[in-house]
Amino acid sequence: MSIGPVQEAAELDGVPVRVGGKGKEQNVPIVLEGVDGFYSCVASRPLAREIARYLFVTEIRVSGRGSWLREADGRWQLQRFVIQDFRVLEDRPVDEVLRELREVEGSEWKETEDPIAELLCLK
Repeated sequence: MSIGPVQEAAELDGVPVRVGGKGKEQNVPIVLEGVDGFYSCVASRPLAREIARYLFVTEIRVSGRGSWLREADGRWQLQRFVIQDFRVLEDRPVDEVLRELREVEGSEWKETEDPIAELLCLK
């Protein structure tokens, strides 16, 4: 038995692969390609224009409100996602990020023997 739709605030990560559509709708269709597949979203025209600057090249994190259905097999299926904001995700080497974390005053990363293992535990 499926459950839903359930609406909640959420974030999605992906590269914009489509921005726009036909008509003069207030909300513009946006498709993000993420690690789990494609996400169909909508955003206001001004926000869609900003997101279009990253089309095909940059991974972004969108935040907003999603509508989800839980399928009979337990998987959650995104039905609709309204983007309210976004930010560009940095593409930097892990060792560079860890070096910066170790320099933060009061950080315990300096004493961590295996920071990669610690990061994997956070997931």
